[in-house]
Amino acid sequence: MATEYERVRGSAPNLRERIDGVRETAESDDGRIAATVDGRGKLVDLHLDPRVFRQEDPTTLAKDILETASQATVLVRRRLIEFTRHLLPPDADPRTVDPAFDPVLHALDRKITGDSRG
Repeated sequence: MATEYERVRGSAPNLRERIDGVRETAESDDGRIAATVDGRGKLVDLHLDPRVFRQEDPTTLAKDILETASQATVLVRRRLIEFTRHLLPPDADPRTVDPAFDPVLHALDRKITGDSRG
C-alpha cells in the first residue's frame, strides 16, 4: 500500500498539469476591464474597452486593473483548492492555504509523525 507521501508525490505531475491548465477571468463592475490569470497567478491576458481611456484618469485605471486581476486570482485560488482539498489537512483554512505547496507539506508531516489519518 502506498504511503501518503508516495500518493502525493505520484499525483504531483497531474497536479502540476492541472495548475498549469487553470485560467480564470474576472471583469470589472462596469465590464470595461477583463483580466485573465493562470494557475500560477500570472496575468496572461488583459482586455481594456477603449472607453476606459476616455473616462478614467491613469491612477483610477491602474487601481481598477489591479482590482480586477486580484479578483481573477481569487477565482484561480478557489479552483486550485477544489482539486487539492483531498490532499490537505481537514482543518486547512481556505483563506491561508497554499494549494500548490501545502499538500506536499501535509504529506511530509504525516510521514514524519507516522500519522495515517487524513
